[in-house]
Amino acid sequence: MGDDWEPHELSLEHRKEFADAYFRKMIYGILWFVGGSLVTVWSMTSGRGGILFWGAIIFGIYDFFKGLGGWLKYR
Repeated sequence: MGDDWEPHELSLEHRKEFADAYFRKMIYGILWFVGGSLVTVWSMTSGRGGILFWGAIIFGIYDFFKGLGGWLKYR
């Protein structure tokens, strides 16, 4: 007791690895969101009724915020 070091804490190297992985998750989330949004806009303006690619959009938002939370925790 009283020590600043806890055995369950991660080393700086491991924290960086986790931060990098969560940053990639944020980037993939942005790509899913933008891709889903672009395909949705394209399909809506094609004159054939259009399809809302809500799965890609929602997944992208979820992935981005999950990545942001992890990145902020381990950076």
